[in-house]
Amino acid sequence: MKFKVLSNREAAILAAVGRGIIPPGGPHFAIGAGDLEGKWLPRADYAIFRMPFFTRLAIRITLRVIDYLLPIYIMKRIISITRLDNARLENLMDRAEKSGIFGAAAMVIVKVLIFPAFYGLPEAQAAIGYNARFPVPPYFESLKE
Repeated sequence: MKFKVLSNREAAILAAVGRGIIPPGGPHFAIGAGDLEGKWLPRADYAIFRMPFFTRLAIRITLRVIDYLLPIYIMKRIISITRLDNARLENLMDRAEKSGIFGAAAMVIVKVLIFPAFYGLPEAQAAIGYNARFPVPPYFESLKE
């Protein structure tokens, strides 16, 4: 898949983090970020594309840092997060959120990219039973499909 800003490696890192933060299953939410990856990743890339240059650069660097340093910092292992299975990825993301400043800051940055792109999809909204009380006007430019 071709992205505007992200390299394929950075998109894979963002997708892995998305799978760890929004896992499938549970009584209220049957789909996860991995199920709709082909739809929300381009939306997140478009959001990054609309940001200023230095913000885009910082996000891309943060994704690389998350890939290499987060497993060392949390798990004490040298491994890419793209190679972790879903259970270990969910555990890593939970532990990163509860860790010190580094993990929490990285997760905030990533959640700002993942949550609007994922939960803005009609499939995700239908899965959680979301009904918009105030729909977005058609002329509003938001994340592109």
